[in-house]
Amino acid sequence: MALERCPSDKHLRRLVAEFSPGKCRELAIELGLSVNEWENFEYQFQFQIPDDLKLVAIRSCREKIRNFTFHMIVRVLEKLELSHHLLCKVLRDVKPDVSGIPEDTLNNPPSNKLLLDLSNHIGNSSMQLAIELDLDSTTIQQIQYKNKTKLLEQTKEILQIWSKKQQPKPTLLLLIKALHRIGKMGSLSGVRF
Repeated sequence: MALERCPSDKHLRRLVAEFSPGKCRELAIELGLSVNEWENFEYQFQFQIPDDLKLVAIRSCREKIRNFTFHMIVRVLEKLELSHHLLCKVLRDVKPDVSGIPEDTLNNPPSNKLLLDLSNHIGNSSMQLAIELDLDSTTIQQIQYKNKTKLLEQTKEILQIWSKKQQPKPTLLLLIKALHRIGKMGSLSGVRF
């Protein structure tokens, strides 16, 4: 049943993180992106991390195809002789090590001080974090446009907007899972949760 669903930005972000830019290019072209479109995205995202380019390319494929589903991705993965079990990683919840953090702390919103401290450790992964925190693409684009050359400001604004969301309730546990998903937990040694 999950194969008939349309992948969200979060699912696509997790999927493209599993591929090199070259493999993602193959995937995107098999999903209907033209070589010219891929090259335009490469030019547009030349100064950003490769995962941003890969995500935008695959998201463009999703927007072009009516009734885009996980099943379509499975067929293309099989055609490219790639494991369709990658989708298990995309759909599975992560369980980061949160031992030492009391459960009531994990289930409460993170403090503004913590969010500010975290902002300094995200670097150029702000778009990836925003997607994992379920911010919509329009909001992300507005933040990026407003703070084009200010990564720290992008991250601060993303975390502030997320912390004010009503659903799902922003908790420290959700934030830790998002940081784990984008590979930033290891760089947070100086941050106290």
